[in-house]
Amino acid sequence: MGVNLSPFTLLGGAVAVVGLSEPLAWESAGFWLSFLAVALLFYVFSGRKTQKPLQAFLLTQPMMALGLTLPLWLNGQGASLTGPLANLVAVPVVSFVLVPALLIAALVQPLLPGVTSWLLTLLDRIFDWLWWCLGFFQDIPAALWWPGHALGILDLILLAAGVLLLLAPAGLMVRGIGALWLLIALNTEDHPDYLLRVTVMDVGQGQAVVIQTPGKTWLYDTGPAFSDQFDAGSRIVAPYLRHLGVRRLDLMVSHADLDHAGGAQGVVSALRVDKLMYGEPLDLVPERSERCTQGQTWQEDAVSFSILWPPESHGYSGNNSSCVLLLELSLPQGVVTRLLLPGDVDRSVEYQLLEWLPQPVDWVLAGHHGSQSSSSYRLLYRLRPEHAVFSAGYKNRYGHPHPKVEQRYAEVDAQTYNTATDGAVIFTWREQGLEVTKARERWPRLWYRTPSQTE
Repeated sequence: MGVNLSPFTLLGGAVAVVGLSEPLAWESAGFWLSFLAVALLFYVFSGRKTQKPLQAFLLTQPMMALGLTLPLWLNGQGASLTGPLANLVAVPVVSFVLVPALLIAALVQPLLPGVTSWLLTLLDRIFDWLWWCLGFFQDIPAALWWPGHALGILDLILLAAGVLLLLAPAGLMVRGIGALWLLIALNTEDHPDYLLRVTVMDVGQGQAVVIQTPGKTWLYDTGPAFSDQFDAGSRIVAPYLRHLGVRRLDLMVSHADLDHAGGAQGVVSALRVDKLMYGEPLDLVPERSERCTQGQTWQEDAVSFSILWPPESHGYSGNNSSCVLLLELSLPQGVVTRLLLPGDVDRSVEYQLLEWLPQPVDWVLAGHHGSQSSSSYRLLYRLRPEHAVFSAGYKNRYGHPHPKVEQRYAEVDAQTYNTATDGAVIFTWREQGLEVTKARERWPRLWYRTPSQTE
């Protein structure tokens, strides 16, 4: 039609068309990564001399890997160090073998069904080989890499500017400065300003709690497994830990129920687990693993960790075999703040814990997600916590937290939080005091409205 449109104008039009026809695509990481990849191609090859096809293909892979690194980090993913090598195999096979052959098979199916069947069988074998090859690259040790600290605003600016400079057209003489900016951003030291940070994650009907001291990260439970392909450990917990810059951690799985241990394999596969503690045996065998036993204690920075349950020799299983963890934070003023994570133990175990529990406990993770079988009056009137968190799924089929349990916490004047409505809840203890952050208030979504906003 004689209309001269720039590549970026066409790309912007494509974004608008796809976004308007499929509004939920705006919330998909794949949507943005796909369009960003095409934009990077436009940016990389603009102003460059025409490349030979093979040369352009080889040049594209490392440039795309570099250009997509920061968006992947922001999305809680690692930068794939083997991705460019995998693409050197996958892109030609898919582009020149699989897709053309599938189109041919579709066209000749009405006339030559036997040929189509033979062709699809051959393509199935080729795809199996390709899948094995991609798995090989994925399983190479240290195939994923991410920064060892949470990225601040200055880090993000330096990284974005550095990548744009490095990928700039060849005529720009200052591209080398981009590499310097990348080195500065990635080598800054992280100095946590907190004494203790506890994040009760929103993993649906399950439990996952990240415990951070300035020098150590613990994960208490890993969330549920929703299917063979989707579990909270790999899809929710691991990306969040990568976002925080965590590369290695210690793991405690309170017991083997699916809502607590379902994501364990995903966490172990995604991150280095130095030590595993468990209430019930698991099919995970890190080098250092041991059963939780009453009386175990250790120190991490200003925080003392103690296991209150189960006893060394016991016949408990299921909920009552849960690791009950007590944290004691020593503040500079000489004040001790205590936190209790009781797993899913019921009232019979709570009564036995009374002789081990100090008084008071300032913070408690409500037992068994707020089930009526836990959080007994005797326990709550002994603890009298200031803060209590229910880790529960929105409108879950169990009715957690039970209204009677919520009433019990109200009677002891505890401030309660619920991951089903508040999202992840982050408690940060600093020398100045406690700061509480509710994810859905701090980072609201367009479709989310608080009750006060809807009245």
